[in-house]
Amino acid sequence: MSVKKQGGRKKILLKLMNDTLLTPRMRNCRLTGVKQPVYFNSTGKFYGSWMKDPEPTYPEFKDKMWITHHFEGQTLWEYNQKGKKMKKYLLGNREPFYGTGNVVYRSSFYYQKHGSNEIIRYDLKSESIMAQVVLPNSKFRGNGRLYAISYNFFDLAVDANGLWAIYGSHDKNKLLLVSKLDPDSLAIIHTWNISIAHRRYGNGFVLCGNLYLLDSATHKMSAITYGYDLYRPKKIRKLMIPIVNAYEMVTMLSYNHHDNRLYAWDRGYSISYDIVTKK
Repeated sequence: MSVKKQGGRKKILLKLMNDTLLTPRMRNCRLTGVKQPVYFNSTGKFYGSWMKDPEPTYPEFKDKMWITHHFEGQTLWEYNQKGKKMKKYLLGNREPFYGTGNVVYRSSFYYQKHGSNEIIRYDLKSESIMAQVVLPNSKFRGNGRLYAISYNFFDLAVDANGLWAIYGSHDKNKLLLVSKLDPDSLAIIHTWNISIAHRRYGNGFVLCGNLYLLDSATHKMSAITYGYDLYRPKKIRKLMIPIVNAYEMVTMLSYNHHDNRLYAWDRGYSISYDIVTKK
């Protein structure tokens, strides 16, 4: 392991743990259906992300929501459960975010640092950066973004099994990488190499240790057409799960295992979906 200290915080440069350290799947299920979209709010910002913490470390964060505006910036907004803006977090000039594939998990905000292949963990309690990791062989600038909607190089995801990073390979255009990260240190636990033309898909998320990809983020009637079981590992066959993109521009899609819903940012609207799963 290679670790550097920067201003009292850990920066893990390259670390790949042995496969045997991958913990067993905490919840085993398969997605079988997505229900109709439910409108929550609109901030008037075309691009953004909205997040709920499935496992808050501190009770004061239990019923909060967090929102980012645009696909780059220095500000994270905290809202209460009624959609009222409560607090502003400043990430600082040196550590701005890029993309809409952000997540809040265990009272920390995880995001890609603008212009780099670093993932950052920002602690919401102390309002400070606690860890950051460089993801090797990752595309993080220029052409070749992760999905067909060209505003993400990295898509962070959370499920009952932990924290994940989805991103494209720098070396091969049709190679998708998925890394499982330690939520505290951001150490890379394991990385999967999946051969797929990922730029033809609209968005993605992880649920029960399975990667799912949305066919189109801009067609009103779309479907989740690709799945990959990360624990077996193998492709999920014959997958076709219809989903409605209500406003035809989904720039963020994520799963929350606490309330078992999908969350989406669709042309400035905060949307959620109830889902159906089976064991």
